[in-house]
Amino acid sequence: MKNILKSPQSIIFIQIVIISLLVIVLLVILATYPRTSKPDIRWISWAKSNLHTLQIALDRYGEDNGGKYPSDVNDLIYSDFLLLFPENPWTEQPMCNIPFGVSPSKGEFTYIPYSTDCEVTGYYIICYGPKDAVNSNYWDLNGDGEDDNVILILTSDNIQMPDESNDDPWLQDYLNSSGNAASMQSP
Repeated sequence: MKNILKSPQSIIFIQIVIISLLVIVLLVILATYPRTSKPDIRWISWAKSNLHTLQIALDRYGEDNGGKYPSDVNDLIYSDFLLLFPENPWTEQPMCNIPFGVSPSKGEFTYIPYSTDCEVTGYYIICYGPKDAVNSNYWDLNGDGEDDNVILILTSDNIQMPDESNDDPWLQDYLNSSGNAASMQSP
């Protein structure tokens, strides 16, 4: 009995059990690992950071222009608040501003100026990521009942975000009620 653990067969058996347990642990880890790849996780953070860069440039523009923001986000480049738009992590090209309601690609953004008395006094900027992005909220902004792949929404300080229950396509309803899908008008 004392020599059972010293026999070559028992040592091989113990090695097989240990290897089998390691394989089972590895399979459990792989089965529960998030579905978004590591590059997507890094690129989502990078895209969010880039949107914050745009927000800083917009806020500087607003400060230098008496609280008025550009009606076209390209004015940030024309007026030297940005040299160019930040790089889209997925395409390695500058991020693209796409109209609201157009099917976005990962890393693109939408700039929606908010107007009062015919002057742009605020904004929304929306950044898009991959489907089923880790830690992204479900946002149905356009009212089609589907996730719009939004990973971040930022606004100027004077605009409050609506209730984030995300059950109501608040942005599309607001744009429709304003009669202008290109920019937001005050109600």
